[in-house]
Amino acid sequence: AASVPPGDVLLFGDAYDVLWLGGERALMERFNSLSVPPSGVLFQAELGCWPDSELPFGRDFCTLEYPPSPTPYRFVNSGVWAGTAAAAHALLTDLLAFTPGIDDQQVVA
Repeated sequence: AASVPPGDVLLFGDAYDVLWLGGERALMERFNSLSVPPSGVLFQAELGCWPDSELPFGRDFCTLEYPPSPTPYRFVNSGVWAGTAAAAHALLTDLLAFTPGIDDQQVVA
């Protein structure tokens, strides 16, 4: 992200379970319609919670740490996100300090 012009929008997808059927124009129109601030990063949301609620600490984390949502998609999914190159660089720089041996979904959530 550091070598991309700071105002360019980047889309990250882990591509394991992600499918995008629209083109670049549709993606940019949708992203811009959401009014993401230049310093912000927009994350995908999903129905399921990670860490898995079956793990010893998972149930409390899922029920207590995530705020209510106006949609059923309450939980952060770090497998897809978009933001400016400057915001992505700041996010990735911060994540490097927290992720040794930790799942990125836990850190981002």
